[in-house]
Amino acid sequence: ALIGRAFAARPPDEDPPYGHQRFETLPSLAIAAFMLLALFGILSGAWNRFQEGGSPEIGALAFAVMGVTIAVNVTVVLWERREASRLASSLLLADAKHTFSDLLVSVSVVASFVLVALGVTQADLVISLFIAGLIAWGAWTIVRDASLTLTDGVAEEPHHIEQAALTVSGVRGVHAVRSRGGEGRIWVDLHIQVDPHMNVEEAHEIASAVAKRVEDSSERRADVTVHIEPATGHHLRHERGYDPERDSS
Repeated sequence: ALIGRAFAARPPDEDPPYGHQRFETLPSLAIAAFMLLALFGILSGAWNRFQEGGSPEIGALAFAVMGVTIAVNVTVVLWERREASRLASSLLLADAKHTFSDLLVSVSVVASFVLVALGVTQADLVISLFIAGLIAWGAWTIVRDASLTLTDGVAEEPHHIEQAALTVSGVRGVHAVRSRGGEGRIWVDLHIQVDPHMNVEEAHEIASAVAKRVEDSSERRADVTVHIEPATGHHLRHERGYDPERDSS
């Protein structure tokens, strides 16, 4: 995770010109694989104990060690989630999910031991299945988000981008909105229509204002490219927010 984050933090250069943010995706997938290994271990252990009729056995020292481990993991999870939000890092978020899975395992062992001691003999199996489900869901979300990043899935709702662009004075229509990217940064491109008699400098000012408005409206850092078109019948898509009668008035 640290190596992947170090590569991802490097600035854009000649290759790749869009930056190194996607380097985070590879260790994120590796983290998901480790979580699946943990999932297999939990289910195997629970099934063996169920067949053999045993239950987890831990003494006072083990309780103390697990208590310290749980406290450390809680601290790490909270810190990684906060930093993932601040740095917009999918890798830190994935590692927070991984650490949280370790935390769940520790808590489940303690809880099952206590319940078994109280006479609830099937507690270990039930809790293990519950924890396994949570870990499986966490691993799936990591793989899902990584897949969306690698396949250039939609990063920002097109309607949201259109509405932001249409708030800029001089924009008569918006279409061909596309976006891609991940947690750290997204790229947006869109077409806007302006007065066909407007000079290049005025049209450029409107395009710059649209880019700034879309960037400000996004929850993530956005790199916006705006293509300018004349507001004529050939280019305009009336269903995308342009009303000829309103505009002519």
